[in-house]
Amino acid sequence: MKGSWVIAIGRRQSPRWRAGSWDRLLSVFITLGGLALLSALAGCDSEGAAESGEASRAWETYAAQTGVTSWNDALEISVAEDSAPSPGIIDLVVMNRSKYGIRFSPGYGAVILVYSEANKEWTAVANRMTYTGEEEVLVPWESGGGDWLAATSVIPTLDAGEAPAAVRVLIVGRQLQEDGVAGEAVGGYVDAGIPR
Repeated sequence: MKGSWVIAIGRRQSPRWRAGSWDRLLSVFITLGGLALLSALAGCDSEGAAESGEASRAWETYAAQTGVTSWNDALEISVAEDSAPSPGIIDLVVMNRSKYGIRFSPGYGAVILVYSEANKEWTAVANRMTYTGEEEVLVPWESGGGDWLAATSVIPTLDAGEAPAAVRVLIVGRQLQEDGVAGEAVGGYVDAGIPR
């Protein structure tokens, strides 16, 4: 096939390219496929770790009682990656992704939940962290100001004999209307491991 050409990735290549390059190209596709598979198996999304059907139904029941209609949209919660873990302390980052300011109670109103397999429900556990001040306000991230992102920490009170591997931390605030009046409840949550 002297003088033939192969089209590969949008450009013409000579027949010499075909000799050993198909193996390399196949290797690249296998690697990319493997990465996609690992991402899917990780089972995580912006709302935290994948959970069983029963835990998911229990979450829907609990979440309906909070008055928040949409989770992890206006408010994004994540575990702080750059902090040095201290035993029992979970450091969090709170981000306002809405177009409005959001008002919170001190400590960003963090609520810590654990899922009980026995009772098939999420229950709140005490937070041993002490917060000062009256309220917290995060401005919209679109404003360009620096107060759309904040850090807070929680210390779950857990029974040592039955301590779960992870907890769910909720943060709920109220969007501020243009006149400064608190409006719709917004919330975010993250599933976090417990530093030991």
